[in-house]
Amino acid sequence: MPLFWSLPLEKYGLGFTSFQNGIAFGVFGLMAVIYQVGFFKLTMKLMNQKNAYLFSSKLFVVSTLLYPVSAVFFTHFGVQTWTKAVTWTFMSLVMLVSAIAFMLGLPLMSSMISNVSDPRRQGLVIGTAQSLSSFLRSFGPIISGGIFSLSTIVRFPALSFIFLSSLYLLCGIMAFFFTEEEVNRLESPPKRIEEIELEEQKEAQTAKQSKENQKRIERKGLLAEEVETGDKESIDLRSSLSDH
Repeated sequence: MPLFWSLPLEKYGLGFTSFQNGIAFGVFGLMAVIYQVGFFKLTMKLMNQKNAYLFSSKLFVVSTLLYPVSAVFFTHFGVQTWTKAVTWTFMSLVMLVSAIAFMLGLPLMSSMISNVSDPRRQGLVIGTAQSLSSFLRSFGPIISGGIFSLSTIVRFPALSFIFLSSLYLLCGIMAFFFTEEEVNRLESPPKRIEEIELEEQKEAQTAKQSKENQKRIERKGLLAEEVETGDKESIDLRSSLSDH
């Protein structure tokens, strides 16, 4: 965002100064805090985790695509008092949508990983996820910075935003195909280790009992075959004796 905000007007940016960038970031942070403190719990009461994550993905896509649109007023009508007011108003609305997306989507990721992981390996799973997230974030400045530099050459700054929005869309599509069983696992709180071990013991006992029952059925079948075979041999023996 700061790269686009500080991009000169002739390259379809906003031409913000360092002071204006700081103000914009402060507004974004304030909106994020207000939503996280006042409205996050309300959102989670209105929808389950899957729908909340899909909602945040949609907000990410929409807000990311709208950021470059905020430069339209300066580009077509110049920097005037009314265009400044319209630009800041429009940009504030976009930042509000973006702040909600960040404050809703990021906590949900941690919550979903925690709920679906085995409590005995929860620390390892969460630690691995955070390490992987940190590692992948190192590629963000390289890729997005390269695409943004290319966009300034072709004079199309929306290129980098289109790239980012496509990634957000991909994440939303992946969550869209969660099965009902997976959604139930996301919604249910993490089980205690004792509960999991008890369930595993019951499953082992059930499997053992099933094998024993199967063996009994097989033995009964073999005994029935032996009886039938013995009866047939006895009948054949009587028939042969009567003939003689």
